[in-house]
Amino acid sequence: MNEEMKKYVDATAIKTSQITASIIESKMIEIFNGLINEKMISKLDRMEKLKPFISQRQAYSEFGEANVKRWINKGLIQRHKDNDRNGKVRLEYAVLLDLARRSNRQ
Repeated sequence: MNEEMKKYVDATAIKTSQITASIIESKMIEIFNGLINEKMISKLDRMEKLKPFISQRQAYSEFGEANVKRWINKGLIQRHKDNDRNGKVRLEYAVLLDLARRSNRQ
């Protein structure tokens, strides 16, 4: 092979490998985006199933009575009462989940 032909073959090989890499990269991005979308959809589904409020008693059993009382005393979460006297005390479930996630205590 002469020198000119060799340069042409090398340039063609480089272009082919670049095109192949580009195709692989685009497929990987497509797969990644698909996984991200699936994860977000499943997270949204779980969030739709969540109740906005749970009772204080349920919060005690799920997150620990000491933790919930500490969060209330620090003002990190508000208590919502159904009525003035003997009403059920409710707490926002999403806030409780966030506090539990951020808490470094186990």
